Amino acid sequence: MSIKIKISGLRREEDIDFVNEARPDWASVMLCRRFWRCVDFDQARNLRRRLRDDIPLVGVFVNDKFSDVLVALRQGIVDMVQLQGTESEEYITSLQMMSYGKPIIKACEVHSPEVVLPYAEHSAADHILLHCPQVTGQKPDWSAVEGFSRDFLLAGKLTPENVVEAIKTVHPWGVDLCSGVEVPTGPGEAERVKDRALLLSAVEAVRSFN
Repeated sequence: MSIKIKISGLRREEDIDFVNEARPDWASVMLCRRFWRCVDFDQARNLRRRLRDDIPLVGVFVNDKFSDVLVALRQGIVDMVQLQGTESEEYITSLQMMSYGKPIIKACEVHSPEVVLPYAEHSAADHILLHCPQVTGQKPDWSAVEGFSRDFLLAGKLTPENVVEAIKTVHPWGVDLCSGVEVPTGPGEAERVKDRALLLSAVEAVRSFN
């Protein structure tokens, strides 16, 4: 089975050009205004127009109003959503019904595996994304998700250098590439941008493993 690839945190037109060249399974934009990578709905529409038609665009929300998420789906601003907060199962199932079955990804930070993993295994979401914690200066702790019984996307500082090791360690259904394919352009976190060479190299590493 080929490992799925998702590229996240897209903000600029050139980011979309890199993604169109790499041709992953999904691309995603942050639509929650509280985060520095966020874009507004108009920006997301423009990025969707620039993105290849055969690459679904995922909108990422974090405890946002149900109506905002539904508008993004029903208006075709995004093709599917990723819920990255503490959204309830009722929230998820209602969204599935009211968005005509468009896929929902539930993202979970794996800081307490004994709590998070049982919840994620039984979630009504169509797909699960597990974000592994990282100790400063070290690689993410992938052991936290070993043995997870459901197909999942693995996220958390995946780079061209470590993504194959991560795949071999925990055997995810897919990987999510974000900060590990960015470079700084200034001193602030918000000045990090996607790097074409890193992005293409990480995608190629995954496909070479496949």
